[in-house]
Amino acid sequence: MNTCPADRLGIAAVVFACVACLLATSPDPADAACTEIEGGTLKIKPAAGSSRSRFHWKARDKAAQLLLADPRTGTTTLELRVGEAAPAQFSFGLTSAAAWRGSGSPPRAWTYRAKHDPASVPGIDTIRSRHDSFLVKGKDGVIDQIVAPIDLPVRITVTDSAGACFTTEFRECTRNDFRSVKCKWTPTTLPEVPDLVFQSGFEPDTNHVFVSGTPAPCTDDILGEDHSVNGRGDWQDDLEQTPFGPFKFCFGGGDRTQRSLDLVVDPEDPSNQVLYGRIVEPNENVSDNNTIACDGDPQGSRKARIHAVMNSPTSLTRFDYRMRVRLGEAGLAPVVAADSEINWFTLAEFWNNLPAENDTFRITLNAIKQGVSNEPLRFGVKADKQNDGSSTWHRVWPSGWPSSGVEVPLGEWFTLDFSIIEGNGSTGRVTIRMTDADGEVHTIADITNWTRSPDGVADGFSALNPLKLYTSGALMCALADFGLPLEIWWDDFAIGSPD
Repeated sequence: MNTCPADRLGIAAVVFACVACLLATSPDPADAACTEIEGGTLKIKPAAGSSRSRFHWKARDKAAQLLLADPRTGTTTLELRVGEAAPAQFSFGLTSAAAWRGSGSPPRAWTYRAKHDPASVPGIDTIRSRHDSFLVKGKDGVIDQIVAPIDLPVRITVTDSAGACFTTEFRECTRNDFRSVKCKWTPTTLPEVPDLVFQSGFEPDTNHVFVSGTPAPCTDDILGEDHSVNGRGDWQDDLEQTPFGPFKFCFGGGDRTQRSLDLVVDPEDPSNQVLYGRIVEPNENVSDNNTIACDGDPQGSRKARIHAVMNSPTSLTRFDYRMRVRLGEAGLAPVVAADSEINWFTLAEFWNNLPAENDTFRITLNAIKQGVSNEPLRFGVKADKQNDGSSTWHRVWPSGWPSSGVEVPLGEWFTLDFSIIEGNGSTGRVTIRMTDADGEVHTIADITNWTRSPDGVADGFSALNPLKLYTSGALMCALADFGLPLEIWWDDFAIGSPD
């Protein structure tokens, strides 16, 4: 599938304008009070053999009640806007009443047949409308032409015969080799972050700086000011001069041939800049006796790591943050296919306190899987402590590996939304939610339990790793055998605290 380019005006608006049968009584959807709904999917398929072309919009919002009003008593209008092009419409009014038939009592679906319509729209043969979908079939090349590359966004507005108006916007469209176009709805709003301190979409004027030629553990930084956000986008003044402290990226060692960070174009949106992380082989040498990775390394002698480090200079007792994430599907497909258990694939981690301090405690968000072939990765959350003077980890929350049951999306954007409060077994709180590409919100964790060591005192979180990709050398070497890297994209980072 290739992403439809956004720099070419699609034919869609022109075609719909040509076939529009605009009646004098047609309402203008722009003048109506339209309800914005969750768009679901839009599929446009050209004719193949004897089959007709298809234009199918299926809303995700099942409560939308699309087009249930009797189309024989007024005018029903579909409006399509492609990119910045003027909207085009096709409408069916009272003259078309004989062409509509309802089913159910009261009708829950309506079917239109052009052969019964004295004022039919050229190239539109059949329409089937239900409470959550709108399907148009045609011939003579009308819909065939709208599979041309489409300018984004694509907005659809439907006004039914009773004047109820529904609208949605698609910002992600793909086109396959058969010229079919599929658009997927994504939320246009991100979760709000309370007590906002800093935000960035990694857009221009955000600068990535790195040091090469050294195996030092921490070599990368983000500087500059992101002017695409509404304030608080300066990586130094707005973020580092706060309770969150200095921000930097650490790898544990290695060089840019083994792991790297770069600001790149969003693989799904050429107008968007994102932060891209890539690991080719386990870059962190723990106890390997040479500098060559994946040459029969002893178990645990190497790790693979990219993570942001924020060291709080004060007592940070609560923080909230949000991040969009996309994990590379190609590199993780063998992980899903394998019958190996995965219990070390970290996506975020929060320390209260660090191993170099007393009363060490951490909360970890992982992607995990059972040792079953083709078992998907799922989110897991855990909390561990170390006893002073010991490097052994002890589980603080209930025993067992705590899978949330929420599947980790691969190859598509999802949003993580965190809220963590320091406290004891009855006052500590961890809430983590994931919004998938269809806009559905999944609760990964809603836990009331210790968020500091039960052996210590309330002294705040000392370090945060809100952006993290961290796994074992064994897993990374297995992927290296396939010639596959681990890939991650980050976008729309926002963080806040009342402290």
